[in-house]
Amino acid sequence: MNLKKFKWYILLLMTLNLTGFSQVNLEELISNIASQEKRVNNLQIRFSVEYSRLQEKGSAKTPKRCEYVWYLSGKRMRLDRISEITQKQETLGIFDGEKYIILFYFQDLPEMARKQMANTYKIGDITQVQINSFNMPTMDECLGRMDLPLAYLGLGIDLGMAQASKLVSEILKDYKVKIEGTEKVDGQMCYVLDIQKEESTEGTQGGKVLVDRKKLWIDPSIGYKIRKREDYNQNGWTIFSLNCKDFKEFKDGIWLPQKVELKYFRYDKDKRESVPFVMKALVVQECKVNE
Repeated sequence: MNLKKFKWYILLLMTLNLTGFSQVNLEELISNIASQEKRVNNLQIRFSVEYSRLQEKGSAKTPKRCEYVWYLSGKRMRLDRISEITQKQETLGIFDGEKYIILFYFQDLPEMARKQMANTYKIGDITQVQINSFNMPTMDECLGRMDLPLAYLGLGIDLGMAQASKLVSEILKDYKVKIEGTEKVDGQMCYVLDIQKEESTEGTQGGKVLVDRKKLWIDPSIGYKIRKREDYNQNGWTIFSLNCKDFKEFKDGIWLPQKVELKYFRYDKDKRESVPFVMKALVVQECKVNE
């Protein structure tokens, strides 16, 4: 084989390899993701979140750091916070599979309310319990909702304040999905998925409007987990980004990230682009899988 034919042969092999990776069947991809999700029976994860918020002029508030323990068993979950004051675990929320139970603590109340209730309650006391059929936020500033670890760890996707996070495979079945090809993230080749959801609204005369659009980078080498995610508004501006890093393999071939970087964006009229205004850094300290 002469040099010219050899170069052509190598190029052909590279093309076939990339084409085979990028032209994965969507149904097969969703099936593989769902199969990996079914391996997770229960989780117990202790992690920290460092939360920082930028002011309008770009200066940042002093970052706030909180620690949590999150439990997942089937559809049920519980979120505990490690109190900065007492160093004890405080349950912030419980989902029993049907109802959301949110607990409010004295120290999380506004200063004026704490002064008024100081003779009745002390640090660590529960002042209110709410039970709802819909998802709702806790009063915790760093995390916000008990189901967010599911999304932050790349196991699911959050859908909004009142909606529960869903598994990735469930989202892909509900959304219009386009496999755009492949791209490397942190040196690993990933499938790039553009997912969109449209809904009929009043005034569209039977048409539909885009209500949600996301882009996912799925890595098959770590059990089809999300390495990267971006959310966009109707104008195409980035409103959220997630980067999962330092994946570690646990029991039953389950891969989970040990570090996650999250950014929330707002549109800057002067710069005419999306700029981050809230940043979170999640670090896993301890993880128990299917134990």
